[in-house]
Amino acid sequence: MAHAEINRALKLHQEGNIDEAEELYLEILSRDPKNQDALHFLGLVSKQRGSIHLAIEYITRAISIEPGRATFHYNIGLILAETGDLKRGRNALEIADELKPGSTEILLSLGMLQGRMGDNEIAESTFNKLLDIDPDNGPALIGLTAVFNSLDRYEDAERVGYKSTQLVPNSCEAWTNLGNALHKQSKKAGSLEEAEKYFRQALKINPEYTTALFNLGNVLNDQWFNGEALKCFERVIKIDPNYSFAWQSFLMNLLYDPNQTEETLFDYHKKWASNYYLRPLLNEASNETKKTRRIRIGYVSPDFRRHSCAYFLKSIFEYYNNLEFEIYVYSNVKKPDYITSWFRDHCDSWFDITQRTDQEVVDNIKNNKIDILVDLAGLSNGNRISVFAQKPAPIQVSWLGYPGTIGLSEINYRITDNIADPEGLSDKHHVEKLIRLDGGFHCYSAYEKLPEVKSLPQKRNKFITFGSFNNILKISHDVIKTWSDILNLVKESHLIIKGRMVDYPCVRERIRNEFSQHNISSDRMEFMEWVPKDQSPLEKYNSIDIALDTFPYNGTTTSFEALVMGVPVITLRGSRHAARVGASIMTRIGCTELIGESKSQYIQIAGSLANDISRLQRYRENLRTNLEKSTYGNPREFTKKFEKTFKNLYENKYL
Repeated sequence: MAHAEINRALKLHQEGNIDEAEELYLEILSRDPKNQDALHFLGLVSKQRGSIHLAIEYITRAISIEPGRATFHYNIGLILAETGDLKRGRNALEIADELKPGSTEILLSLGMLQGRMGDNEIAESTFNKLLDIDPDNGPALIGLTAVFNSLDRYEDAERVGYKSTQLVPNSCEAWTNLGNALHKQSKKAGSLEEAEKYFRQALKINPEYTTALFNLGNVLNDQWFNGEALKCFERVIKIDPNYSFAWQSFLMNLLYDPNQTEETLFDYHKKWASNYYLRPLLNEASNETKKTRRIRIGYVSPDFRRHSCAYFLKSIFEYYNNLEFEIYVYSNVKKPDYITSWFRDHCDSWFDITQRTDQEVVDNIKNNKIDILVDLAGLSNGNRISVFAQKPAPIQVSWLGYPGTIGLSEINYRITDNIADPEGLSDKHHVEKLIRLDGGFHCYSAYEKLPEVKSLPQKRNKFITFGSFNNILKISHDVIKTWSDILNLVKESHLIIKGRMVDYPCVRERIRNEFSQHNISSDRMEFMEWVPKDQSPLEKYNSIDIALDTFPYNGTTTSFEALVMGVPVITLRGSRHAARVGASIMTRIGCTELIGESKSQYIQIAGSLANDISRLQRYRENLRTNLEKSTYGNPREFTKKFEKTFKNLYENKYL
């Protein structure tokens, strides 16, 4: 009788008559409270209704009655994973696999979850076990493609991904994963164009598939199609206003856009913060003042590694006053290196947060009673800005990693200086209160011995070599027009462009074509591939006589690197923070003559300097010393200044 009723209820359930099915399941349970099938199916009904806790409760009761039923463990595993309880969900799926070995359905879900948890080698094994049973299982091939991408095995991902698109040609995910595999092989001729084609194919199937649209934006960016990339990110946001990575890529790309002003950037960042972060009443941290203990500073960053930001962080870790301050590091470094180890040895407490949820990080910060929490990434890759949105520390500060407001009111202060952010001009375009450090907000310190500054390249080449080692996305069409004017002015001069994106054949070709439109032949240009930090990239500055800064997004690390290698940097002062950093740097080292206030003056400075070899020689001989004697080259004094600022913030808040 009960079996027949279960079948009748299940038929109603499968036909979509949930109310009738639920009523019959409950009726069965009223007569037989230990009917595991009725409990299990009620759990599935509850899941369909969105009552997740009730669903888990029903299926858990079913398991307690019949623990050997694989289906029960399988379904509760899926539900737990959907709630974010990945560990318990995976455990349930593993039990299901043990109870019913060889089930392709269970193996598929288990492999997907293992990959989602970052256990890619184990996920690979699970998918291969499934494919041994069913070699043409399209969903398994799609999952395996994603796993190979995560393992940096891009040729394998391409091979498996191509097969998945043949078996499941209408799968957006299959085409997107294949596109990702090609995108990651960006140095291979044609790979970026192929990746773009596959992302577009995914969007033909589903024009609102945001993952493909976001990745299309990324691959367009890498082909130096910045404007088209921006449109992709903006479209993703319209489809899904909560797509955080799309928001952050959109805002980062706006920084490169010469048409943006400080006001428009401010408005966009405020819009992001208000749209993305709904602000319930927060249980904000409120640490009691304890004058007997040290001030606790927490630094959050993905860049405690061989990264440009690390060269500006070294001084405040190496020389901090451990009698007054405790340094806590919240590291989101995905691939640690020896610089990561250096930082770990120069702090009081180290926490690896790469596998921690936002809530776990927030709880840790609160438990450690951090007084001042410092964000070092802004909206750049690897950030944990969503942690700051929960205000886990009473004082929150933005410094170094982002050239403008983040738009998040939970961040109280932003550290800058009076040239990069002049008083009266910049304050109204920040939600943070600006703290301007005397003498600049940078201090450059190398981790390795600096290369020798060699003689001017002009002496051996008999022509001037200009150079830019900045991010290629900072090189706009307007920048190329201005640099072309300089090259046309300085006869026989050459230009070297170095950066990660010029490793890509299509980008080199596009930049060459752009210069050719301004009568600059390809034989006057050289592209230098990105050089890993362990291969002495600073040595490459010995190849150029004069560095040309980008605008309106100036270089920072590249400018310090050029100066320390004796190469003067010509910069153009603009109307927002990123466009005034160059002016700030040149002012602090006593080289205001290298600051252009207009494009015509920028060109004139370059032409004049190129024709003054003795002056170039003096720069070559003296710039490193000038930098070391400036406020930028005194790490002890910079650290004292920095700590005094933090002490003032702490005392103003608490005392």
